[in-house]
Amino acid sequence: MLESFGEQIDFLERSNDSFDQGHLSEAKRLAVTLRVLFHHTADNHPRGSHALLNQLDLRDKLTWVDSAGMPHPKNLAPTLGLVLMGIDIGEGNASYQAPLGDRPPTRIRTTVGNLPRGSRIYTDAWWANPVSKDSDGTLFCRKDFVLALANQEGGAHVDPQIKAAYDKIANSNSMGWVHRKGDAEEIPLSNPVPYAVRQISYEVVESVRQQRDRIK
Repeated sequence: MLESFGEQIDFLERSNDSFDQGHLSEAKRLAVTLRVLFHHTADNHPRGSHALLNQLDLRDKLTWVDSAGMPHPKNLAPTLGLVLMGIDIGEGNASYQAPLGDRPPTRIRTTVGNLPRGSRIYTDAWWANPVSKDSDGTLFCRKDFVLALANQEGGAHVDPQIKAAYDKIANSNSMGWVHRKGDAEEIPLSNPVPYAVRQISYEVVESVRQQRDRIK
């Protein structure tokens, strides 16, 4: 079973490399692997899912890098959380980016207080705490992004009915961010979800790297 865990991390690393080379659809493969590792439902659930972490008794032993924190309830503006906006100076285009480890260790909100960005938190909080908020106030957690790609957009177990909240953030720019070139019309930024899933994968790989001695 530990061999299977190592394989899943290898899958993430290879898909990370492919995503970073411009193959954004690789985010679906990242999402499927993350689902295998983290998504766990009750045994009596009609669509039971048994996370590999649970099967290895690692869910309560490992902690996970938090690069986003939780949106502040008093901040009414959309919260990007896992991703950043970047601008291509040459082309003048704006797009979302996965910052990976390239963010300062400023303090972020967690359920156990304000911690330096990059601190590790427990699995269930990391998986299910909100990390992003759109312009309508809808909150999204890592689980939402991962399952949306893995279950609903063709990564695995294809679901023809994409939930309304996910459809808004992925396809209708509910984050509300736009850019413009010169006097041209405002252009909505593209779908942030693949970049969010890439950032989640970074957090997982980095967390495993920091805790190799605990995985046994």
